[in-house]
Amino acid sequence: MKTSKPVFVFDVELNDVFRVEAKKYLKLIEWNKKIFEESKSVGLLVSWKKGQLKDFKNVKERIERLGKRVYVLAFDELSENLIEGLKLDCLVNLACPRISVDDLERYKIPVVDVSILTSYT
Repeated sequence: MKTSKPVFVFDVELNDVFRVEAKKYLKLIEWNKKIFEESKSVGLLVSWKKGQLKDFKNVKERIERLGKRVYVLAFDELSENLIEGLKLDCLVNLACPRISVDDLERYKIPVVDVSILTSYT
């Protein structure tokens, strides 16, 4: 998204190639950030996969200090079925960073990257 050159993605599951519309994703990311700001209940996505498990307790406490109720959602592999039906306003991704970019449209609950917390002191 940081380049002005056309970017294409090959989806191995669908066996299809498509062009990434960077402006569309950047707008969606900004929209999700706004939803996070207004949210009252937040799911914290944590993965057990090697290299992705991080200290989530500090992040959980930081979000709670913003006045939000936080639910830790631990998983090995995330899919839309695992979070479908959860009554959460927003998800904060502490697992694979690609979830917050590549998979934004897959989930009905808005997803933001944990880096959003750097804008809050």
